[in-house]
Amino acid sequence: MGNASAPRPGPRRPSKPAPRRLLDQLAKSPPQNVSADHSTDRQDDEEHIPARPSHPSLEGVRSRLIGLLARALRHQPDEFGIQLDEAGWADLCQLARSLGKGNRQWAWLSHRDIHWLVATDPDARFECRDGRIRALYGHSVPGVRTGTTQPVPSTLYHATDGHALGRILRDGLRPMGRHFVHLTSDRAYALAVGSHKFADWALLAVDVMAAIEAGCRFLRTNHHVWQTDSLHARFLRVLERHGRPNDSLPTSTEVRPVQ
Repeated sequence: MGNASAPRPGPRRPSKPAPRRLLDQLAKSPPQNVSADHSTDRQDDEEHIPARPSHPSLEGVRSRLIGLLARALRHQPDEFGIQLDEAGWADLCQLARSLGKGNRQWAWLSHRDIHWLVATDPDARFECRDGRIRALYGHSVPGVRTGTTQPVPSTLYHATDGHALGRILRDGLRPMGRHFVHLTSDRAYALAVGSHKFADWALLAVDVMAAIEAGCRFLRTNHHVWQTDSLHARFLRVLERHGRPNDSLPTSTEVRPVQ
């Protein structure tokens, strides 16, 4: 009896791409009435950061969402139904769900979207790791401490309101509602902060070595932000003054250490 060969299957037809009209409609607006899926894996470390946001509108609402993250992770976690541990960590998926439940306009927002925002934030204000998220600095919530001890640059900078300059040159820098005084090693960043926040402002330099010798401790929170409990006025000097300087205070042309 002969061996009959089985017929070979023909080539598979490629699936049809989605109609262009449907793709365009999906790209026009976020799925406002669809809740995001928060059940996906929770190992969203740096190697799992989405290459792009899930929807083009995410970039357009970046500043609003960053403001909400700051409020939730620095100042009012209870308002968002989340809990912070002593290092400031909160559950990332829980935060995404809370944002969606608190306001329907964020119902489409997923934990991956928040991770993308954090990873692409040029100011590096937040951190995501192992399914958790935290603010790296700026906390007013009791019991939260962030930052690590590392070698400190010899000079750090602080931009301040010109109206507070006289008090600062007398009493030094204080946290003013936060846990720490915040400083930067990036002079250009300090200048940008001052010009953005104040009409009348000054750029201060901190003599870090003298402060350390006097017992001050500096903690690093990201690539340029440092924090310390407080700073005596003798460690400060005015580098620049902008806006409407008071003649009795040092200006950008009168760079001198404070005695």
